[in-house]
Amino acid sequence: MENSPVGMAGLREGSWIVLGVWQRGAQSENSGTGTTLIAERDEGHKALILSQRDYAQLKELIEVLDPFLEATDLTQGEKTVTASVVVPCVLSLHCHLQEIRGRVRYCGPLVRALASSLKTRFTEIFQAVKMPGCEPAEGRGPTKFPFTTAYFIAFVLDPSFGFQWLKHDVQLDSDDKDQLMTQIIDCIKAEGEKQMISTADTAAGPEQGDVPVSPPAPEAPQKKLRMFSHYSKTPSSTNSRSVQAQLTAYLDLIDNQASDPCFKFWQQNKSQFPVLYQVATQVFSIPASSAPIERVFSHGGIFMRPHRARLSCSMLSNLMLLKCNKDV
Repeated sequence: MENSPVGMAGLREGSWIVLGVWQRGAQSENSGTGTTLIAERDEGHKALILSQRDYAQLKELIEVLDPFLEATDLTQGEKTVTASVVVPCVLSLHCHLQEIRGRVRYCGPLVRALASSLKTRFTEIFQAVKMPGCEPAEGRGPTKFPFTTAYFIAFVLDPSFGFQWLKHDVQLDSDDKDQLMTQIIDCIKAEGEKQMISTADTAAGPEQGDVPVSPPAPEAPQKKLRMFSHYSKTPSSTNSRSVQAQLTAYLDLIDNQASDPCFKFWQQNKSQFPVLYQVATQVFSIPASSAPIERVFSHGGIFMRPHRARLSCSMLSNLMLLKCNKDV
């Protein structure tokens, strides 16, 4: 989202003030009163006074772009899960633009441009939720966008979201919502079954041709007490539960209690939902934007200065590792 209109949220108010002064100056020059404003402009706006129209334009602009600023901060984080906020941010921004479109007075063209850009850049997400006006062209399948399936899995496995977005930000009837929920659950089940197969293959032992591993030394058998034999514990079947059972229990859990931060929740419940924990670990590692990677390159540029041209690759790598993980 870095090259999208989200970046417009970082415009300084001073730029818009200067623009407004130039526009007012041009209008005043045509009416014969532009000399004073031109003089104020040349003096550095020391006596500048904004009109009510200027204030209204700035206030409306802030109202339009403020959610984009929040979405930018969420998707460019380094120490938080960002993959799970992509779909909620896109759908929330779309609802925001649809809601504000009918009451803007000055920023109508900007709102329409932002809405069009969202649909163009995130076509597959809108097609997945059957958003009106985003249907694929006749004879063509849905547009392919990298990691879209992972984005849908990520926000469902984020306890802060679950399926709440489906109730608030998707304008579909109940049957279509149930169908969409079933499709996402099927994707999660498919990923979970892959993890179970991979875990089973790993636990099966080394394949033919691998270096043999010596078995551990057998432990001395412990004497069983007959007196307390009826106290024997039955091992929990949590780890052997199916993906469907774990997913159902997970959705019930996040619906009935206050949501914890994503990392904290999965650290506390990884033994209760072992397969979902493995799926979450994979999808949460996907960054929502390239901002963290660009910051790494910026750190590299700071280290590799001309007067440090003899810095070895290994030393540069170690410095980068320490810099980027100093708070870990």
